[in-house]
Amino acid sequence: MTIRKYAPSLTALLGTVLFVLCLVNGGEVVKESRRYLSMCGERVVPSLFVFSVLGALITSDGSFFDLCRRIPFCGIELGVFVLGFLGGVPMGPMATYGLYEEGCISKRQAEYLCTFSTVPSLSFIISYVGGIIGNGREGVALAAIALAAAVATAALFRPFMLKGGDKPVGLAFSDRKSSTKGLSAIIGGCGTGMVVCCACVVFFGSIGAGLPHALRGVLELCSGLELCRSISEAAALTGFSGLSILCQALAVTKGKLNPAPLVAAKLFQGVFMWAAAILLLD
Repeated sequence: MTIRKYAPSLTALLGTVLFVLCLVNGGEVVKESRRYLSMCGERVVPSLFVFSVLGALITSDGSFFDLCRRIPFCGIELGVFVLGFLGGVPMGPMATYGLYEEGCISKRQAEYLCTFSTVPSLSFIISYVGGIIGNGREGVALAAIALAAAVATAALFRPFMLKGGDKPVGLAFSDRKSSTKGLSAIIGGCGTGMVVCCACVVFFGSIGAGLPHALRGVLELCSGLELCRSISEAAALTGFSGLSILCQALAVTKGKLNPAPLVAAKLFQGVFMWAAAILLLD
């Protein structure tokens, strides 16, 4: 018997347990849901939506990635990397899935790109995380560590994920199919992405109300950051980013990519940032 065979039953069991916990803590769940809905309106949507639309518009006709492809060794990787860190989740996975859907890259290459582009935005790390852990200077230092963690992920995962018959990502881009989306379609797609993003934030943040504090950050990043007692803890949570961000990435890629490499990458980034913060910041 395989784990996959029992997965639906285990999911149903977990859902039942969480449902009961939420019933027991109904008042707190409602309070947390209201708080996270407010946070989405005040912080998440304003900081992501416009950048997501503009990022999708920039990449809609392929010129951006055609330009990136000319950079030796890391062309397409660099393009997705930049979009991910400037726009945050779900910008990186959305751009990656767009390349995969249009035939620019293989499924394996798309899974590889997601490993280092599914990240909180630099503005979020510097302003929000920095404000929680101390000040803007510490936020900038943490952002630098996050950049280093993503680069390390790209370097570490590349030889394992692009082996065998896979061409380098930059070379494979020459197979691109011509496709240009209109502004209205781009806004609609990004709007759907924002709904998914906010739904994940509200859901995982709210169910955390019935769980021990140690588990809340594993579910939702912002909830965990508020409970951190040191910079190294905040760094670890920022690197892993929580199940909420993982689900956002999987949702915008429509479940067509294998989540295992992304989960492994986020665990690696959490450990990397935790160790780097202990050595450099704590």
